[in-house]
Amino acid sequence: MEQEAFTITGEEVTTKEQGDVYGSLGCGSAPFVMAGKDISYDANWLGLSGLTSDVHSERKTSIASPVQNGIMVAVNANTQYPEAMARFLDYFYTDEGMLSATKGYEGITFDMVQDELLGIEIPEMKVPDGYTSGEEYCYKGSVLNEALNLVERNLDREALFNADQELLEKPEIVEKYAWAARVLDAYKADGVTGVDCYPVVSYTTEEIEERSPIYKDLSTYLQQAKAQFITGELDVDQDWDTYVNTVEQMNAGRLLEIEQAAYDRFAALKG
Repeated sequence: MEQEAFTITGEEVTTKEQGDVYGSLGCGSAPFVMAGKDISYDANWLGLSGLTSDVHSERKTSIASPVQNGIMVAVNANTQYPEAMARFLDYFYTDEGMLSATKGYEGITFDMVQDELLGIEIPEMKVPDGYTSGEEYCYKGSVLNEALNLVERNLDREALFNADQELLEKPEIVEKYAWAARVLDAYKADGVTGVDCYPVVSYTTEEIEERSPIYKDLSTYLQQAKAQFITGELDVDQDWDTYVNTVEQMNAGRLLEIEQAAYDRFAALKG
């Protein structure tokens, strides 16, 4: 185990990964990105999914919502065109809008090409002069780093998700789709069940103002306390009551009330 797991920076992790120090790791990027190598590097790795332990015997893995919660669109309250702005944002929840937010427009920034391995048409980015790859053009020249990607839509990933393990394990699929194929292969392993992640919920203006400082302070404290319990700086038996009291004094109860209200609204809309 990484001895500095709770203090090491992301840059230090990347540096170690580039030196092939780790035999396993969890990250938000593919191994080849972390290691600074080409995409073929991912064939050296396997995905892990549905892990069990002494306190959790069921092999379950999470299915994340495609709705993005890290993108904020601010509209001036004094705009003369509120209906037009609402229609503009609604557009990015349509099939065309979702594709435009991640790739642009067919014939302009990408072309639809047949993927013989998956048996579907997928968008292939153009590579104009001044760009080294379609990926670079996508992020730097066509869609402003997916600034309006309100719902993630990826046709080849959807096809991979619906593929069987035999296809996912083919060398040519791994070579082309790399870590995406590895992760989905692990997801489809025998005995693994997919469950929906906690949904992306919305908060009222009043809830946001009250929630933000509570959430920030609690998150910081919980991360710190977790590290202290693991390293032995805090003792589970001797310090647990103090830990629980501190969390309660930091308004954890009120935060749960806000989260419950937001979830109840989500559940009511979902039906």
